[in-house]
Amino acid sequence: MHRHCCLMACATFLAACSPAKEPAPGTVITLDARTSRIVPSTNAVYKLAQGIVYKPFETGPSSLELSIAWKAANEFVYRTRLRTTLDLPASGVVRNDSGTYSVSFSPRSGTSETVVIVNAQDRTITLQPRP
Repeated sequence: MHRHCCLMACATFLAACSPAKEPAPGTVITLDARTSRIVPSTNAVYKLAQGIVYKPFETGPSSLELSIAWKAANEFVYRTRLRTTLDLPASGVVRNDSGTYSVSFSPRSGTSETVVIVNAQDRTITLQPRP
């Protein structure tokens, strides 16, 4: 019995220490209304569960459409581990030809900004791959 418990404990420890697998392309992941230690993947599509966790001191863009995308992207960054590497709130937002919005975030260190794509119609968010 003791040997079985020891083997189970070792297997659990190894599983906890192994790196997380990349989600399959297009996998939809719902982020609860709380902060998490999730490191977003460029393969996944994210949906925000109802609720607001991040409350910025700034109001965002004056355009309603841009403001909605800006708020969703800030909420996404805040709910994931990106909040530890990116400055909040977002530094800019633009509407793309496809009807999505590109929201940029400045890094806390380094020079490469991160861009989050917000699809306002289906309320999904993706992380744009870096070049």
